[in-house]
Amino acid sequence: MTLLILNALFGLVAFDLLLAIGKFAAVHRTLRRRKVANAHGTADVTEQVLRAVNLACMWYPKRALCLQRSFVTVCLLRNHGVSAQMVLGAQKNSLHSARLGGSGWMRGKRKI
Repeated sequence: MTLLILNALFGLVAFDLLLAIGKFAAVHRTLRRRKVANAHGTADVTEQVLRAVNLACMWYPKRALCLQRSFVTVCLLRNHGVSAQMVLGAQKNSLHSARLGGSGWMRGKRKI
């Protein structure tokens, strides 16, 4: 579990670097290239990954928002044989505002 938490912390740092250097296109490209491992993911693996990401976010020096958490979770799940996708959504904040609000989340399914 310790290694998984360290991997999650590394993923949080990697996300910040990708976003700073290459903007969102670099994040998207990295995630698109990350294939599902040949291992067969299980419910236990999924729970361990989710727990590791939560713990890593508690120790990360800055607040990890939904997009960053989703990126790390999807990468780790794919590394452990779980077919996971990152989903993004955007919504206009109000009728009279040009500001957009957004969110990112992941959804997964066990690889059979």
